[in-house]
Amino acid sequence: DNIRSAFRDKDAFPIYAANFFYISGFAFFTSFVGILLVNRFSQSEAQIGSFFGFVGIWIVITQVFILRFLSSRYTEIAIVRIALFLLASTIVFYPFAPNMLWLFATVPFTAIPNGLSMANMTALVSKSVSAEKQGAALGINGSLGALSNGLVPLLAGFGSGFLGITAPFFCGGLLVVLAWGMMV
Repeated sequence: DNIRSAFRDKDAFPIYAANFFYISGFAFFTSFVGILLVNRFSQSEAQIGSFFGFVGIWIVITQVFILRFLSSRYTEIAIVRIALFLLASTIVFYPFAPNMLWLFATVPFTAIPNGLSMANMTALVSKSVSAEKQGAALGINGSLGALSNGLVPLLAGFGSGFLGITAPFFCGGLLVVLAWGMMV
């Protein structure tokens, strides 16, 4: 029902759609970066956990410090436009990284734009509707996020089986570019 509501809300639909594409694109990354770490760089479970922990640290730094600084100077839409472009660019880079050092060096360029996008897309959803509809809008947005996080691993699994391990990263980058295109 929430997903049908998203299609009916003409004012908020572009933000819902952009957020769906953004979340889906990042889900391609999170679903397959662990597989890439194992297949290409022979990383153990603990090393993969450390990698994701490093990503998480950068997202926290972004939302505690960087977001506060940028949001006092720029609008949500301005931040999202730059952040989504940077995120799409770095997601497609991962399969071409020559070693783990490169991947760790790339993490801030993935995590910072993701942290900025995450917070500002939610703010844009909230601002796209009246005060009375904000709770419903955030619920709809949550449902769309859950849908994308449920569908992506399935699609990415089949896609990578046929097209190789780089396919999920290209699909993820493409979806984030679609989200960016809807915000320009």
